[in-house]
Amino acid sequence: MNMTDLEIKKMWYDAGFFYIDHSSDNCINIATDTVFDRDGNQFITIYSDGSFEGCERTYDEDAPLSFTADMTEALFNTIEYLKQCKIQRGKSLCGSRA
Repeated sequence: MNMTDLEIKKMWYDAGFFYIDHSSDNCINIATDTVFDRDGNQFITIYSDGSFEGCERTYDEDAPLSFTADMTEALFNTIEYLKQCKIQRGKSLCGSRA
């Protein structure tokens, strides 16, 4: 899957997540706001091994996200992208930062 960081950003933006930080070739952090610990903020961290964690920061910090169809598609595509990133060892496919 040959996606660009810009395409990933657009996918998540369309799903309601306006902040993306491609902090390494093995991990992407996505949030509804740039402040990850703000009350009411939702965030997802996606790892290159296909695992992910996501929650809604409300009064209950462990409240799980309820995934929309757009979020599910974006999650699947991002996991595939990160797996390819790992295979390519951060070369052309993953060299640019979000």
